[in-house]
Amino acid sequence: MSTNESALSAILEPTLPIDEAGGIPLHLANMEVPISLGRSQYETEFQCVPKAKVGRLIQSYFGQHLETDGKGFGAFIPGATEAGRKKNNITSVSMLPYDFDGGISEAALKRFCEESDSFLCLYTTYNHRTTSTKIKVRDKDVLTDEEAREHCASSPRYSHLKNVRVLHDGKRQKRQVRKGNKRVDASYFEVAHDPVEKFRVIFFLKEPIPLSEVGTDGFTEIYHAFGEHRFGGRIYDEAGSRPTQPSFIPTKPKGTTVKHFICYGFGEPSNWRSYWEDVQAKRAKKTKTQRSKQHLPVSSDEKLRQISECLQVIPADVLYPVWRKIACVIVHETGGSDEGRTLFHTWSEQSVQYSFEETEKLLEGIDEDHPKPARMGSLIKLACDCQKGFTPSPPCNLHRSIVAQTESRDEYLKLMTELGVNV
Repeated sequence: MSTNESALSAILEPTLPIDEAGGIPLHLANMEVPISLGRSQYETEFQCVPKAKVGRLIQSYFGQHLETDGKGFGAFIPGATEAGRKKNNITSVSMLPYDFDGGISEAALKRFCEESDSFLCLYTTYNHRTTSTKIKVRDKDVLTDEEAREHCASSPRYSHLKNVRVLHDGKRQKRQVRKGNKRVDASYFEVAHDPVEKFRVIFFLKEPIPLSEVGTDGFTEIYHAFGEHRFGGRIYDEAGSRPTQPSFIPTKPKGTTVKHFICYGFGEPSNWRSYWEDVQAKRAKKTKTQRSKQHLPVSSDEKLRQISECLQVIPADVLYPVWRKIACVIVHETGGSDEGRTLFHTWSEQSVQYSFEETEKLLEGIDEDHPKPARMGSLIKLACDCQKGFTPSPPCNLHRSIVAQTESRDEYLKLMTELGVNV
């Protein structure tokens, strides 16, 4: 049996009376929640405990940091599962975990925990105060410090890294990673940076969220509504919005000198239903607004202007999937027009990786009749991720006045045509 397996076996054997579990109030300690336990993030068959005592969980799982050989040990899904870790097999969620990789200080989170009126557990994660990170940069074999800083600053995934320097003489590194049941080759650049504080906050819920009632999309909306309300925005890692996403018990590297900690808030369990009601109200309002507008079109001139505004804040050196998605938005929003294609070329030219032939090949390969095309909202979100506070300009006064004067789509189109505006 490995060291990690021995440690996991030990924490699954609670010995203390439940009323002595970390000073937790008895009524909270006796709460029962579903949780699914696994040995690592690669576990496919998590062991579901449908009625785990919260006191036992705190005593066995969230009471101390275990020293382990590597990251990813002691995984759990905060809810009930059936027949494996797949989307359709998660039946309910009993806790909401939020991960923070920089962006908020240790002092601020501790103060949040002390002042919170919620039942929660806060602890540092395995790589707390790490000073190096593996980053992905396409189409480069050597990376300079300046290029690494520009890449990190423009990427929502790495923008929290400060004072970035490339290690290994800027050369691309290789390693094997696990993908499903296989090990595959992967490449990366490793950068050094200022220490990054990493935490996980887990909120215990008053009752589990049944996915049969709210659906996977509904859970994601509840997760973000709750997180935005508690933390004042999406300053957390959004991966937790997937109900299949595993979290990990408190662990730390063997022999580390970094100070790790765990603290609790012994307020009341959180009521997710109030957030679900807000989500449903917003959905209904959105549907009503969409119907009342009768899908009046926005002129192609207006679309080109909005696209141009977004591209001004999105760096051209983005990862290929993002680059392709932007191309799809422009093609679908402009109907594949020459103006839209020229705009995409002009923006792409800002990248050192730009190739006219490759860009043209991408545009030609986009299916204009795709049943679920990428739309303007995706581009606006990318722009917002790249520049906090970004909002595209509203339709021009002319367009607003035309919309106000017309009552039907046909009347709108006729008036726009008379004015010589492309639609």
